[in-house]
Amino acid sequence: MGIKKLAEGIILQSIEDLWDTSERGTSEQFFDSDGVSICAELADMSLYDEVKLFNMVQDILKNNTLERSYQEAIGQEKTLH
Repeated sequence: MGIKKLAEGIILQSIEDLWDTSERGTSEQFFDSDGVSICAELADMSLYDEVKLFNMVQDILKNNTLERSYQEAIGQEKTLH
């Protein structure tokens, strides 16, 4: 396996891990570190693609936060009844 494919795999797995509550923290750390930039460079991603990736990850994190807030609110509402 070439280094390009390995770097692509790391990025893709980290995106998938954003949906797994047991892996989300590690994945968020990866996207907040230089690791994602290193992998993007090794994967031959353009700056434009890196920005698209960053925006996509931010959207996922925002939606996950909204979903958790919604689920918590529903849970609290059920306990009030």
